[in-house]
Amino acid sequence: MGKQTRGADDIPKRTPNQEQNHKIARLTIGESVEFEPVDSLRACLGNCRSQDASGPLVVHPYLYRAKPRGKAGIRDRNGFPGSQPAIALSRRNSLLIAFRLSRLVAMENGNYTSPSRTRAEIRKFHALAFVPFSDPQRKEVFMRSVLRFCFSFFLLLGLAGLAQAGPVIAHWQTPAGTRVYFVPLRDLPILDVQLDFAAGSVFDPAGKAGLAFLTHALLDLGAEDLDETAISNRLADVGATLGGGLERDRASIRLRTLAQPEKRAEAFAVLERILRQPHFDAAIFARERDRAIAGLKDALTRPGTLANRAFWSTLYPEHPYGRLTTPESLVATQAEDLRQFWQEHYGATNAVLTIVGDISRAEAESLAERLAAALPAGGKVVLPEPPRPGVGKTVAIPHPASQAHIFAGTPAIARGDPDFFPLLVGNYTLGGGGFVSRLMTEVREKRGFAYSVYSAFSPLRQAGPFLIGLQTRKEQADEALAVTRKVVSDFLEKGPTPEELKTAQDNLAGSFPLRLDSNGKILDHVATIGFYGLPLDYLDTYQARVRAVTAEDVRRSFARHLDPQAFVTVIVGP
Repeated sequence: MGKQTRGADDIPKRTPNQEQNHKIARLTIGESVEFEPVDSLRACLGNCRSQDASGPLVVHPYLYRAKPRGKAGIRDRNGFPGSQPAIALSRRNSLLIAFRLSRLVAMENGNYTSPSRTRAEIRKFHALAFVPFSDPQRKEVFMRSVLRFCFSFFLLLGLAGLAQAGPVIAHWQTPAGTRVYFVPLRDLPILDVQLDFAAGSVFDPAGKAGLAFLTHALLDLGAEDLDETAISNRLADVGATLGGGLERDRASIRLRTLAQPEKRAEAFAVLERILRQPHFDAAIFARERDRAIAGLKDALTRPGTLANRAFWSTLYPEHPYGRLTTPESLVATQAEDLRQFWQEHYGATNAVLTIVGDISRAEAESLAERLAAALPAGGKVVLPEPPRPGVGKTVAIPHPASQAHIFAGTPAIARGDPDFFPLLVGNYTLGGGGFVSRLMTEVREKRGFAYSVYSAFSPLRQAGPFLIGLQTRKEQADEALAVTRKVVSDFLEKGPTPEELKTAQDNLAGSFPLRLDSNGKILDHVATIGFYGLPLDYLDTYQARVRAVTAEDVRRSFARHLDPQAFVTVIVGP
């Protein structure tokens, strides 16, 4: 059957009293009324609470049961708590409500159908909410709402292309020598700040591996006149959180706070104290060192930890990237070592400050100068000699685990290398694309050797590793490794197919906006740009550079950075 419509005979007849009660009421914005909406109108209204303009609103009195009042505001007896104004009718809300009511009117006239509405419901709505669509003011309000919708729709279409671009990054240097990267984001009343220092584990002195970790761990456990409890309480009182992390190249301190001046002022006052004078209390140091030793001893029983440590130490035998923290090196570290490390590596000239959030450029400059002034002068950080090219080697470590943990790879690429994008796109096909990657297809799908197998490039300030990882049953470890090596060799020889290249580019470029969909993610990217000295337009050009990669670029870059004969292979539990 086709769509059914009703004629005038289908409309329920009204009594004279009903006709009188159903006259159209025009409420002026700001007029004082009290109403009792029924469920159907409650759904139409939603939560309209604006109070910013003036203008008429066409309302049906049966649904609203409007009663003039002498007090200001509009109050609802049934729908909202307390005696707070429930809905103030602004011009924007009048357009929205009129549009929704007009849609109900169209539905009553048979011009709108919905599978959730039965014919009986349509009759009921018509009896309760029929307003002549020919009413001049209703027509005017309805058309305005349609025009507003069309304008918003096409405006969003026009901005869609801009959404692909990265955030605008401002960059300057404070008088103290701290490099600053700033992105204003006004959508949320949040401010994120991150300080990065060349203070990662690569700077651990020989025999005291773990010094960088302990220094970073104790920074917020007492400073100036605040102990660790006072620091935690003061931040919690204003809804701020303090965190950070330690990597091989860098150590970071990260603060998130509400953007309101009084809230952020207290949060940054605490951060300034931490930067200016951390305690490095001997008793707290002893506690945290003992905790670190206990955690390390527990981790050394796990095959995954053993494989990872053996991989790095074998890959970088003469470079600090391969230096391992041990219980003995932690015992050799003393509290005074932490203070010296802090003074040398946490200086203003060695710091990169990233600011993202609801703050102006002038306020960001003032904040940056305050934080930089709180830091010690610091010294010049000297990087170690670059790692030498890898030498092929296989290391087997016995372990009672039921599965063998396998890592294989070689030093490959530093941050800022021009081959980064060809390697990124090619690795998606090789082992970084999940179930569409060749390693997953050959090792898991076709042979069932492993539940998961992957490959990744990890660029660092100096040549970071290319890594392949998988777990498999001990008795098939050799066979799984042989298949893995053949997949890598074939890829190095032939590169990706046109279909594989397009799939990689579509995924990497298409999913890139999701990496910038929050303040925290933007902070991560901009902090990386600042610390490693990447171009300020790195995020703007990311998608275009991914799509510009050719299959020949991939083959050439992989041949330049990967030599299977130089791979280090670690097997734990053979």
